[in-house]
Amino acid sequence: MLPALVLALAACEPPPPSPPAFDEATAFLFRAFDQPSETDLAFALRAAEETLRTDLDLEGPTEARSLTLPPLTAEDVADVTRPPDTDPSTAQTMFVAARSAFPPARHAALQLRDDQRPLEPNAPDHYERTFREGRGCWLDRDCALRTSNDLVRKSAVVVIPFVLRKDFRWVDMDVVDPDATAPRWAYVARSWVPERATGGIDTLHQQYSVEAWIPDDDGLVRFISLYYDVETPLVPEAAARLTAQSGIDAIFRAAEEALAAE
Repeated sequence: MLPALVLALAACEPPPPSPPAFDEATAFLFRAFDQPSETDLAFALRAAEETLRTDLDLEGPTEARSLTLPPLTAEDVADVTRPPDTDPSTAQTMFVAARSAFPPARHAALQLRDDQRPLEPNAPDHYERTFREGRGCWLDRDCALRTSNDLVRKSAVVVIPFVLRKDFRWVDMDVVDPDATAPRWAYVARSWVPERATGGIDTLHQQYSVEAWIPDDDGLVRFISLYYDVETPLVPEAAARLTAQSGIDAIFRAAEEALAAE
């Protein structure tokens, strides 16, 4: 399988670069995630939403829904624990967006599952979520949800066990609209790996992500921005990029299937 994967990507170009305003919006969502006011987060989400609707074909194949983002900076990740001697500006990046037929509240309930394996096809053997804060008030939109996740990432490229910190918060996107008559609730997440992880000869040096679930009339639009630095001596960078891209789309499909089955 792996040789075919490498050959398939050999002539494949990276996704197009993202617009500068979108770059700043996604970086801001990570950097300002814990700020008390949601006003600036709402502006960032609205800027991201504009790019999703104008620059991407959300009905198209994965490639049409993908972008190449610039990496995060040390300032962006200053308030989280990252592995020592790592530089976030050296990370590879991958962004994929997709539509969902289900609203944010339905997706938000999935985050409360202890066993995340059905929702994470890239960790089919082990993905256990521990709730650090907010489990009882998350669905009422009264608090942030903070989790620690023990998982084994498994793909055609790597098999690496690691611990992932992942937090979620609600944002009323219409808090900045003086004409709004009701909240328009989205939610965002950020994640990071606090320590290096190894699996055989492969090493995950650092990883961060920004995610958003933005409501629309048909359900929502969601995206994952992934920033990663994984050392895989036997696998070309292009193959690792394709694995990240297809892995994100697999996460989207898994959520749709789980919600459709409820």
